Amino acid sequence: MTGRVWNVEESLEIPAPPQAVYAALADVRRMAEWSPEVIWVWPRGDRFVGINRKACWVWFATCRIVTADPGREFAFDNTTFGLPIARWGYRLTPTSGAPWSPSTGATAAAMVGVAGSPSCWAWSSPAPRPSGAPPGTARGCA
Repeated sequence: MTGRVWNVEESLEIPAPPQAVYAALADVRRMAEWSPEVIWVWPRGDRFVGINRKACWVWFATCRIVTADPGREFAFDNTTFGLPIARWGYRLTPTSGAPWSPSTGATAAAMVGVAGSPSCWAWSSPAPRPSGAPPGTARGCA
C-alpha cells in the first residue's frame, strides 16, 4: 500500500534582500514567529527539535537540516516519533535582475514534501498569503 503525498506550491514577495530573508528563515529559533503551531525550538547543530501545539494537542518534531545555501535555499526534513512527515524549505530568488532596493525584493517560496516523501518537492509560503493574492499551484510527484 502506498501512502498519499500532498503537495502545495506558493510564492510570495518579501521586500528585503535574499540574504536577509535567508538569515531570518535559517535561524530556526525564530520559527515560532511565523508558524501558528510551533511554540519552541531547541537547535543542536544541523538538527533541531520543535515543540508544537494545536488546541489541546502538544507534540515534538525532530528535524535535520538538509540544505543550507545562504541567500538561496534552506530546507529540513521533519520526523515525529521516527516517522518521516515532511520536507520544509525555502528557495529565494530576486524578483528582478536589478539589485535589491526598497521597491524590489526577494521572492521566497517554501518547499514541503508531505507524508514523508523527501524526493518529492512542493511549495508553501513561509508567511500567510496576503488578502486577495492568488493561491499557489498544487502539483503531484512523479
